[in-house]
Amino acid sequence: MKFLFLIACGIVISVNAFCQPDSTRTWQVRLAPLSIIDPRTPALQVGLQKRLSRRLAFSAEYGLASLGWLQPKNSKSPWHNFRYQKVRTEVKYFLGLKKEIDFKQLQPYVSVETFLLPQNYTKQNDYFWRDPVSYHYDFSKIQKTVWGNCLKIGLESNINRNWVMDFYWGLGVRSIFIKHHRLVNLRPEEEPYMLKEWFSGDDKDKIAGWQQTLHVALGFKLGYYIW
Repeated sequence: MKFLFLIACGIVISVNAFCQPDSTRTWQVRLAPLSIIDPRTPALQVGLQKRLSRRLAFSAEYGLASLGWLQPKNSKSPWHNFRYQKVRTEVKYFLGLKKEIDFKQLQPYVSVETFLLPQNYTKQNDYFWRDPVSYHYDFSKIQKTVWGNCLKIGLESNINRNWVMDFYWGLGVRSIFIKHHRLVNLRPEEEPYMLKEWFSGDDKDKIAGWQQTLHVALGFKLGYYIW
């Protein structure tokens, strides 16, 4: 999915030719510190934000998987050969600004964010549901794709002329698609498992096909003006 991030960055760069911002400082490098400590999919998530005008900004971010790099892998984890990445894009609309951007001014905004999180891993000696039957397997390669949209409210606060803190909160919908393939010794269960943990994020792969859940966004990001 790196090419999606490159396309998004290309959009950020190309719109610069068509927009005349109110300030000469319109480019930020962005870092999402909380993504590094994500308990399931930790990632070093960085990106660019371009201020298109006094009120509009567009950002694109890419998260490089850091499990096993910045964080040790859990030997007891049910997921093996775990690979994933993150792509996020966001359009912001700033509220209540003066005619000129004041870098000492708090800048509230509303935004729409789109995200994509493809994951691939294997599991052993487990089961999944394919309505109305539950199946047990000795081995499965699982493809889990998560994407969604989120409506957010936030506040950019300038620490100084170069550094920015971006606080945000939002709600949205997360769509999940689960596919099991390369199954070994697949057989239906005579006494189906009860889905006691179906709502747990760690066990979404126990239901094959489409699922939808509520998405809650809460956190902060750091920005640094580079241009």
